[in-house]
Amino acid sequence: MKDIVVGCITGYDFEKIKPWVNSLDTCGFTGTKAMICYNVDYETTEELVKRGYTIFAFKKNDTARRFEYKDNFSIVVERFYHLWYFLKGLKGQYRNIITTDVKDVVFQTNPSLFLERVIKDGKKINVACESIRYNDEDW
Repeated sequence: MKDIVVGCITGYDFEKIKPWVNSLDTCGFTGTKAMICYNVDYETTEELVKRGYTIFAFKKNDTARRFEYKDNFSIVVERFYHLWYFLKGLKGQYRNIITTDVKDVVFQTNPSLFLERVIKDGKKINVACESIRYNDEDW
């Protein structure tokens, strides 16, 4: 059974996500790569598709050449609902589901191999923290 890595972006062009994408593409990961896209231009999604990513996007606006979602929303919160909705449709076909921030994360090694090392003794989840308190955040 293979793994899946899913990122979520809003309003980013490809240059802003290039370090994340390039690091995932070159770290040895062989599973499925996916991106949930809010308010993202066609050029960015086309580049992701060209690289083998599955795209989950919202309303197509061919005039503006972008996939649109509502303007006033919190990606920090709503991405979890859309991640659940996206994964629900996959019906448990993955061993590990890996999701990270996109703009400020790079993969230094294959995340599947890392999880094989750290998830032991029947544990089913591994959560990382940025050492910030939720109630101290603007969102």
